[in-house]
Amino acid sequence: MRGAVKARRRRAGRGFVLIAVMWAGLALLVGVGAHLATTRGDAMTARAEQETARAVMLARSGINLALAALAAGEEALPVARDGAPWTAAMAEGTVTLRVEDEAGKIDVNHAPVEILRPALARMGAIAGVDAFEASNLAQAIVARREAGGAIGSLEELADALDLDPAVARAAAGMLTTLNLTPRIDPGSAPAAVLASLPGVGEGEAEDIVASRRAGGPAPRLGAAAVWLAPRKGPTYRVTAEAVLSTGIRSRLSALVAARGIGFRGGRMEYEILWVGGAP
Repeated sequence: MRGAVKARRRRAGRGFVLIAVMWAGLALLVGVGAHLATTRGDAMTARAEQETARAVMLARSGINLALAALAAGEEALPVARDGAPWTAAMAEGTVTLRVEDEAGKIDVNHAPVEILRPALARMGAIAGVDAFEASNLAQAIVARREAGGAIGSLEELADALDLDPAVARAAAGMLTTLNLTPRIDPGSAPAAVLASLPGVGEGEAEDIVASRRAGGPAPRLGAAAVWLAPRKGPTYRVTAEAVLSTGIRSRLSALVAARGIGFRGGRMEYEILWVGGAP
């Protein structure tokens, strides 16, 4: 009898050991699975970061391509300097580029109020900016000018007024602090800027831009010509939207300024004043 009891105890002990081993094995499997899942997650995150970095580099290559076209002369630029898009195929994907000549925009430090006020009103209407914020921006610009203070940048002004940064980004399509003259270059002015000139309607402004992009004759604006002065540069805003073959996207914007002309090559060199992400 005592032998049978001992045998049963030994079998029960072995059963407990087996259950413990099974639980330990299950815990090990769960741990290994969690580790593999974490490793896969880390690998996917690293791959996504690598793809994003590649897209950023592709966008930077696009900006360099645009600068090379500017340096070679306007005839090397495949589109107008008014933000018209052009797409270039590159090794890892495509880049859509836009070059905006700041000379074709309204300088908030120098432009007459007769142009500035309607331009700000139109900016609110066509760029989706809240009319109240556009009005605040207009009043702030006029007040700063009347007080004799210069505006360093649109972003600085929007920040000082605690406005949505989107207001400054939208304004950059029409306004600038880098034209440095009260007049506008008709060869690169956007339609919204042309339509802000006294005596120029929206339809006429659109026709002028369409003709210009098609390589047509220079615009004739009659009495509005008093606000115009043909000029190129020296400051440009270049935007590059890169799309990798995998579909990953990146968008960069750069503000560049001409530094001078080579002694014999005739090529213009450009200095990047600012570069950053674009919406």
